[in-house]
Amino acid sequence: MIESNHRRPADWSMVRLATFIITIVVGFNLVRNSDQSFQQIEAPFQDVKAPSSLSMHITGGLPDSDSSSVQQGNIDPKVVYGHVHEAKTGGTSLNGMLAARYERVCGNKGYSFDAYQSNVRRKQKIQNDTVKQLKRGFHRSRVPHFIMDERGYENCDWISKEIGWFWWKKFVKWPLHIELHVPCREPVDHLMSKCNFKGNTFDCSGDLATEVEKCMLKHARARFHYNLTNLNNTSIKCFDYNITFTKYMDLMDKTLQRKRMPIEYAFRATNRRRKFATECIWQNDTLRLAVEKYLIEKYPYYNFCDACIGSKEDMFAA
Repeated sequence: MIESNHRRPADWSMVRLATFIITIVVGFNLVRNSDQSFQQIEAPFQDVKAPSSLSMHITGGLPDSDSSSVQQGNIDPKVVYGHVHEAKTGGTSLNGMLAARYERVCGNKGYSFDAYQSNVRRKQKIQNDTVKQLKRGFHRSRVPHFIMDERGYENCDWISKEIGWFWWKKFVKWPLHIELHVPCREPVDHLMSKCNFKGNTFDCSGDLATEVEKCMLKHARARFHYNLTNLNNTSIKCFDYNITFTKYMDLMDKTLQRKRMPIEYAFRATNRRRKFATECIWQNDTLRLAVEKYLIEKYPYYNFCDACIGSKEDMFAA
């Protein structure tokens, strides 16, 4: 008698049961091993905390926990503010402080969206970040212009650029109006700051023009030009450099939207400490006035500021 190759129904039931048991056991082991693997991966990150030395900088009595009371700002929805970053007018700190406290700040010295962690790293003296890896000499608190342009400016309320005046021409056909803010610093004090930055000493017995020009930075005529006053879709206002971190900051606090999680700005110095006692120009009023006159006549920035401060275009004129 030839034995049939077909198993009886009872045999198939045993096969199915054995297969089911094996599947359950194997599946359980896989899940258990996976859980252990994920626990091993996650473990190094479980205790990461912001350093206790970092204090949140809360402006205007902003509550710590009630995010519903975050100030929404009073910005005109049809206006974008532009900061003409003239060198040695406190622009680095201004940009950094605004990015740390308010939303939609876009500047090559700081953006709102990544300012928190950028300041955490700076306080921890961590110098490296992905921007620095991309371009030497730059980082998230000194953003290359090509990265800024790639990100775009459509979601910015306040823009700061250390760049030639012509860059602002990109907004002449924008649907939003651009209001430029120019910080104006007293000419001779500004010049002495530039001398200090370059490590030069102003020689009061030397040729006036030579002494002035050796302290001027290469972009002294580039960032501001009177053409800025004639751009379509653009208005321009000025403010006294001395009130940058008082009245101007107060105005921005009422204008820009506060962050739910602001952070104290980690200051970084860009100048060596000045030695005013060694600056001979302050002991020679005739020379000081002559230098001031030279700067106002030769440089559009000083000429503009001389006319603007105290005028109707002065943001804080009485």
